[in-house]
Amino acid sequence: FDAHGNPLPELAPLTSCDGSSNRNPEIAVLPNGNFVVVWDHVPCVDCSTSCNDCDADVAMVMFSHEGVPLTEMTIVNSTLLEGQTGGNVLAWPDGHFIVVWNSYPDGSTPDNEGQDGFGSGVYGQLFDANGDRIGSEFQMNQQGYGQESHSNSILRDDGNLVVAWRDCWRSDFRVFDSDGTPETDDVILNGSDSRW
Repeated sequence: FDAHGNPLPELAPLTSCDGSSNRNPEIAVLPNGNFVVVWDHVPCVDCSTSCNDCDADVAMVMFSHEGVPLTEMTIVNSTLLEGQTGGNVLAWPDGHFIVVWNSYPDGSTPDNEGQDGFGSGVYGQLFDANGDRIGSEFQMNQQGYGQESHSNSILRDDGNLVVAWRDCWRSDFRVFDSDGTPETDDVILNGSDSRW
């Protein structure tokens, strides 16, 4: 729809039945009106089969303010050996943005240790306003020996990013500046330091 609520011309689907399952979309609007869509992209044999989240990746496409794709589908996560899901996307006023997601063990590592060395973890990737990567993906949870999952993110008025997640039986959060530099250690939001 345009700014007055009028429907724009019909657009092609974001994804098609190409042997994959696509779900859990999230959207961030950039200052120039363009927007970014991220979602869980799960390969499978065909669209009638049950897909395995252990093979999932976080996918992304940028669109113009009129809904015209500006990029091809991009896999956000660089690590492909684990299950990567639950992408959340947030944009800063200068147009650069971050995608935050959860990395889950897929059984391919010894003792199912996961990307962060122990089970699931929270990861992020920064992009500039054109959709080009800024640096590499990075681990957002400081401690690697818990089961960090179900992450969510917000931008504060001061431009800092707050990322929260579930860690077994408690909730934690951590604050980052706009270039991904940690401003705090992991902070226990509720529960105790014991995860088991």
